[in-house]
Amino acid sequence: QFYFERYHLIMPSQIRLSYLAVAGYLTFIGLTIAFVLANPTPAQSGCIETITVGKSNMGFDIELCHVGGSHFGSKNSLLVIGSIHGNEPAGKKVVDELLKLGAGENTDIWVIRDANPDGSLRATRQNFNRVDLNRNFPTNWLPSKVGAKTYSGTNPASEPETHALMKALDLVKPATLITIHQPYGLVDCSKGKDQNLDERLAALTGLPATCIPGEMADSPTNTYTGTITLWFNNRYPDATAVALELGGQVSLQQISTYAKALKAIPVPL
Repeated sequence: QFYFERYHLIMPSQIRLSYLAVAGYLTFIGLTIAFVLANPTPAQSGCIETITVGKSNMGFDIELCHVGGSHFGSKNSLLVIGSIHGNEPAGKKVVDELLKLGAGENTDIWVIRDANPDGSLRATRQNFNRVDLNRNFPTNWLPSKVGAKTYSGTNPASEPETHALMKALDLVKPATLITIHQPYGLVDCSKGKDQNLDERLAALTGLPATCIPGEMADSPTNTYTGTITLWFNNRYPDATAVALELGGQVSLQQISTYAKALKAIPVPL
């Protein structure tokens, strides 16, 4: 220490200034690196974070993904469910494309790519317990025949996947919920607060906006009961849920179109 101080005192002024300049530069670089590490640039695509909201009957994670580019807390919020029926897989491809695009300006987008991983693995509409998850929600739930393709379960919200979806929606509380299905090729009519959502989504996707007809079989009332859209619209009257029905066959171009529509839909046209 003594020798350093002695040398430092007798250094010519130019050398001392150079030393101070280098020290200042290194300090600046260090602070810059520390700031970047502490405040990384938010991802503009993919998932900012992934939250496991539950597990399927077979033990697969059901994951909620916060889409890159999202503005957390924006009133223009959207949650998209890619698949709730295991034999309707096209919506998962649309979600994958949406993740590549990222969220739009001043929007907050979340996705659940697959809400029924057991059904997807088995290529069945129902989950492992042969329950149609989209008839298992507590709002307007009605019992139905065991073995029916729309079997509603032993009681309302009897399935772990149903609980996972309810947890995710209660966590995010999106202004808009869109569930993707097949194969009708239409946008179901809006029944929530945003009465024009179906028409806006139809304009963006090129699909017609029309109410899905009541079930022709397996329903005691010939209408839909216990669906996630019914439950969500009832639980959150200031929000809107709607079903986006893709066709039986979906092209790559259509997947791209639908993903762009979902990116744009949180902001009214």
